[in-house]
Amino acid sequence: MDKSGFVHNSSIILYFNLTLIVPAIICFIRRKKIPKEYFYFFVFLFTGFLNELVNFISTSNKVGDISSLIYSVIETQCLLYIFSKWRDLSKRSTRTLQIGLFLTWAIGFIIKFNSTEISINWFSILDGIVLTVIAIPILNKNSAQNILSHRLIILPYIVFTVYLITLNLLIAFLFNKTTQPLFITLYSLITIINVLSYISYSLAILWAPKKEQFL
Repeated sequence: MDKSGFVHNSSIILYFNLTLIVPAIICFIRRKKIPKEYFYFFVFLFTGFLNELVNFISTSNKVGDISSLIYSVIETQCLLYIFSKWRDLSKRSTRTLQIGLFLTWAIGFIIKFNSTEISINWFSILDGIVLTVIAIPILNKNSAQNILSHRLIILPYIVFTVYLITLNLLIAFLFNKTTQPLFITLYSLITIINVLSYISYSLAILWAPKKEQFL
């Protein structure tokens, strides 16, 4: 489908998305004081920044697509590890989920680059749904020490993921010249969601509990 109407808005969104470096820097500075899973959160943030930077400076759609697909597997694996840790899932369950989500990513990667008819990565949507389902029960945990930091990470992620999945599905089925202005407006809202998410992530890292010290 023709997405030329998104070009200008996408450039603005990519510019604001570079502010992802702020929570990444905060996480890097605090890396020795906070639990191990926040290191994976730093990897998620920093590779996200690199992906946004590549998309911002690259003039090749192919390069941008490859960068985004590589980032998507890093994002999925990092968040899966973090959410599994906070859910206290067994190593076996976590490993099974890691393999399953990697396989769906790999299949999606192959299909994406062997078909010009597919406008969205359906397997990436599936991964987002799985991660959201895993994350939601964490919001109901009552550990006062960790729950605020966890919620400040999980809530923005769920909001962004649900919004992006819904928008992609609507675009896949309803996008045309008549609906294009509406989708440009809806797509632009991602900028606001992202900036608010980065603020929330920064606070989550600042308020993360200190790691346990063993004597």
